[in-house]
Amino acid sequence: MLLSWTSLAVLAVVIMLVTGGLHLTQRWAPHHRREKYNDVAGFIFAAIAVFYAVLVAFVIVALWGDNDTARHTTYSEANDLAATYWLSRQMPTAQGVPLEHDTLDYAHTVISTEWPMMTRHESSPAATKLVYEMRSEAFAMDPRTPRDQVIFEEVTDSVTALAADRRTRLDAVGDGVPPFLWVAL
Repeated sequence: MLLSWTSLAVLAVVIMLVTGGLHLTQRWAPHHRREKYNDVAGFIFAAIAVFYAVLVAFVIVALWGDNDTARHTTYSEANDLAATYWLSRQMPTAQGVPLEHDTLDYAHTVISTEWPMMTRHESSPAATKLVYEMRSEAFAMDPRTPRDQVIFEEVTDSVTALAADRRTRLDAVGDGVPPFLWVAL
């Protein structure tokens, strides 16, 4: 639900109070008595308009920053996934082949399932399961040579960074301007 019932009730009460206040002002203070205050009211409305413009500018800057952060996080996650994929091809077959398949499955799952789910502030359990499987396969490698040790360290670093980037991406879904502020704006 975009707005809670409490937010809608507060908004309705504020609108009713403003409308009632305007009606009472029109009724008890005729136009000819209020006319001498028009110049002052103009300055007050100008100040309110400037405040509103600054508030809208802050909201735009905040949203722009959130969008930029989400974009960078997504690129970082994709880079970590690609690194994991290429490193899996250098691992022993027993761990490398399943890890390679899991990286491809993860990419397809995130693109086709998880991104649409993120619009509803949800995440894909299948993608989560694939991250756990990739981590298990990476840590299952038993490095016996210095070359294998380097590959092991790199692939575990890549999978760990991938999981961290995924968490950051999923956390960013909830960020943004609260619905009540959108209505107020």
